Amino acid sequence: MPRQQSNGVMARAILIPLSFGIILSLGLYCSLEKPTAVDGTFAVKIVVLDTTNLVIRSLPVAGANVQLKCDVYKISVEQLTNSLGEAEFTNLLAGTYEISAIKTVTTENQGQMDTLVLIGNSEVQVDPSNPNPIDTVRVGFKPADKLVINEIYYSGVEVSDQAYLDDQFVELYNPTADSINLKGYIIARGASNTNYIGSQLVECVYAYQFTDDAFAQPHKFIVIAQDAIDHRSKAPGSIDLSGADYECFSGNDVDNPEVPNLVPVNQNSAVNDFMINNSHDIVLLIKPKEKFQTNRLDNLLFRVADVVDGVKYTREPDNKFIDPAIDRGYAGKDIERFSGKSIERHHPVTGDAGYDVNNSFFDFITISRPTPKTQHVSAQSAHP
Repeated sequence: MPRQQSNGVMARAILIPLSFGIILSLGLYCSLEKPTAVDGTFAVKIVVLDTTNLVIRSLPVAGANVQLKCDVYKISVEQLTNSLGEAEFTNLLAGTYEISAIKTVTTENQGQMDTLVLIGNSEVQVDPSNPNPIDTVRVGFKPADKLVINEIYYSGVEVSDQAYLDDQFVELYNPTADSINLKGYIIARGASNTNYIGSQLVECVYAYQFTDDAFAQPHKFIVIAQDAIDHRSKAPGSIDLSGADYECFSGNDVDNPEVPNLVPVNQNSAVNDFMINNSHDIVLLIKPKEKFQTNRLDNLLFRVADVVDGVKYTREPDNKFIDPAIDRGYAGKDIERFSGKSIERHHPVTGDAGYDVNNSFFDFITISRPTPKTQHVSAQSAHP
C-alpha cells in the first residue's frame, strides 16, 4: 500500500594520457556570501596539463572541454582549451565555482577500449582579493575498474494524495571488461555523517548485503529493487520492477520468490525495508574488509576505505553530509518529491553509463523517467 515517508575560480589541472580517455572533476562550491565588489568584472584562467608519466610530463592538453558552474547564480559556461591547454572565462560574478575538464581519446586494446579516469577536487574564491586567479593542480588517475552506482530512483509518485515509494531502486553498473563477484557487497543508506567526516568512518542507518555468489557481467546493469513487483498495478504512474535482478527483503515485507534477495546486515534493528528519502539521502556501495562497528544509535559504522562508491542527492546541499573522499558534490537538486524522476550517471560527451569522478554534481543528470537496466539516451536527458 502507499506509505508516508519517514522520517575561482582557480584552474584545476586535468591529465590526459593520449592513448586513454581521461576525465577530471574539480569540486568548487558556490558561495552564498554577498559580493563585495562590482560583479561581472572577474576572470579565471584554467590550465589543463598532462602531469602523468605516460607521456611528456606537464604536456598542455589542447581541445579539452572545460566547464565552469555556479549553482547559486545558475552560471554554466564551457569552452575548449587552446594549444597551450588554457581556457579563460571573463565577466564572472564574485563567488566560488565548480570546474570540470574532460578530453576523451580512445584506443583499442585486444578488442577493449582503454579508459582511465582522472580525479582532482579543490575550491577557490573569486573576489577583489583574487580577481584573476590562475592555478594548476597535480592530480592522479585511476582505471575505471570498480563497480559503480549508476542510477537511483527515489522520488516516488502520488496515489490518491499519498506518497507511493515502494518502487524505489538502485542500479549498479560494471564498467570493466571482467565479471565482478557481488558476494559480500553491501548497499547502504548513509546517515548524515557530520560527526564522522575526517574520522575515516562512515555511518549508515541500515544496509543490505549480497550473500551468495553472483556476478555482474562486463558492461551490464544490476537493478536492486525495494520491492521487485510491477508497481503500475498499485500506482499507474509508476514502473515495472518485476524483472529486477535483486530485491531487498527484511523478512516481513513483499517478497517476489523469483527474484534473489539481499538481506539486512543489521537484522536486530527496527528497519523493515530498504526505503530511501525521496528528497535527500546518501546511498553507498560497500565491500567491507573488516567487520562493521555500531554506535550508540545502533547505526552501522564502516571504514571509508571500504566504500566502493557513494552518491549524495539532495535539493538543498546542506541537508546531508558525507566525507568528500566519497562524494564531493551532490545530485538531484531539481527533483521534486513524487515527480517520478530519477538520477543517472551520464558521460557528458558520449552519454555512456558509469561516468565517475567522485563528484555527483558532474557525474549525474536528472532524467524524466527511470530506466532500469538501460542507459537514458542523451537527447532525452534533462541536465541539472
